[in-house]
Amino acid sequence: MGMGRYVVDAVLLEGRGVREVAAAHGISRSWIYELIGRFRAGGYEALEPRSHRPRCCPHETPPALVRRIVELRRELEAQGHDAGPATAWAANAQQGDYLGVGGPRGSMIVPKDFRMHFLIGDETAIPAIARRLEELPGGVRARVFAEVEAPGHELNLESAADLELTWVHRSGAPAGEALLAAVRSANLTGGGDLYAWVACESSVAKLVRSHLVDERQFNPKRIKAAGYWKRGAVAVHEMHEG
Repeated sequence: MGMGRYVVDAVLLEGRGVREVAAAHGISRSWIYELIGRFRAGGYEALEPRSHRPRCCPHETPPALVRRIVELRRELEAQGHDAGPATAWAANAQQGDYLGVGGPRGSMIVPKDFRMHFLIGDETAIPAIARRLEELPGGVRARVFAEVEAPGHELNLESAADLELTWVHRSGAPAGEALLAAVRSANLTGGGDLYAWVACESSVAKLVRSHLVDERQFNPKRIKAAGYWKRGAVAVHEMHEG
C-alpha cells in the first residue's frame, strides 16, 4: 500500500484527525487535504505518484534541434565514441520514446550578438557546438576548432553565422594534442567583442584557456572552458576559470 492510500484510509475510514496523521508521519496537512481531494475526484488511482515533468516550457528546445542532437550522438557512437548513458539511449531509441532536455543550468547565458564566437572542442563537445552554431544568427562570425580521430569522422555542421570550420585530426596521437597545437598555431586575435567556449579533456581545456588569456590577450571573463572528461577518471566535469 502506498503512502497516499494509507493516509486517505487513516482519515476517511479510520476516522483519525488530519493533524494527528500529519504529525505521526511527518507530512503536511495541506498534502493530506490534497490527497483526500484527489481520492474523492478519482478514487485510489488518483493517488498514484504524478510525474513532475513540465508539460510545457517557454524555453523548450526545438524538436528539430533535439533530433539533430540524437543524430549526432548516433554518429559518434557508430564511430566508436561512446559518450555514456546518452549514447546508449540514442543507440536504442525508438520512435515515440520520450526525451527530456533540461536546462539551461545555473550558468551564464551567452549573448548571441558577439561579433566573433570561438568554439573549441573534441568529439564530446560536438553536439554542444552544433547546437550553438544553429542558434547563432546571421551577421556574426563563428570560428570552430573540432578534433576528431580522422577525416572520416567529420560531421556536417551548419550555421547562419559566417562560419570558419577547422577539423583537427588526431591520427592516433593522444586526445587533445592536435587540438591544442592547432589553436596555438592559428591566427587568433583577442580583445574586442568576442567570446570563446572550450570543452574537451580537462587538462587540455585548461591549457587552451591559458593560451588564449596569456598569449592571445583574450578577456578571461569572456571565456568558458570546461573539462567534459578527464583522462584516467570517470564522470568528471570540471570548470576552469583561472
